[in-house]
Amino acid sequence: IENLNFHELSLAAHELHFVHYKSNSIHVAIATIHGFSQFMTTELSIHKKTVASKLCINSIMNPIRKKLLSGVIIIKETNINTTIRAMAKSDKSSVLEMMRVFYASPAVFTNGNEEIFCNDIENCINDNPFLEGYIIENSKRIQGYAMIAKSFSTEFGKQCIWIEDLYIKEEYRGSGLGNMLMEFITKKYTNCIFRLEVEEENERAVRLYEKYGFNVLPYMEMKK
Repeated sequence: IENLNFHELSLAAHELHFVHYKSNSIHVAIATIHGFSQFMTTELSIHKKTVASKLCINSIMNPIRKKLLSGVIIIKETNINTTIRAMAKSDKSSVLEMMRVFYASPAVFTNGNEEIFCNDIENCINDNPFLEGYIIENSKRIQGYAMIAKSFSTEFGKQCIWIEDLYIKEEYRGSGLGNMLMEFITKKYTNCIFRLEVEEENERAVRLYEKYGFNVLPYMEMKK
């Protein structure tokens, strides 16, 4: 928002954070006019969408209300009716398409190939005890997928859950789906070690994982 500094944005978002109702989830992004390059977000659970626009104005603290009104407020509905379910045979073509995009992106070190992708999907939907696949969808629209692999850590003496793939389609990014998936996985598997690999340049993913307690290991990982 024009002439609204980062500290004021933080105060505004903090104020909004305390407003809670029990129904729909609304993603409120307070963005700058200049290319929407800086923003502050907060999640609200509210009763009706019409209430959100009123809250965005009326629950902001008085000292910055005029600046806020002169700027841009974006209200985006997110996560309503979004579910996470086990990957099924009928998902194969959709997952294959997402894997092609994911593995061709800078988020992944290797590019993979069709044989690997198909083998991964088959093992997710069959009875492989070491691999599970999940679909994130909203009203039958697939929004992303995830794959986790299971092993055992002798270093920590407990089961190890590897978050192998976590992909959200571009049009759904920034709407809290990554958080939803991390909550799902960490609540499903308790008393486990969680591990993953992430490209250092993938700052959004790094911030997400750090939020859930992940930290960088002090040793190299090798493969053959």
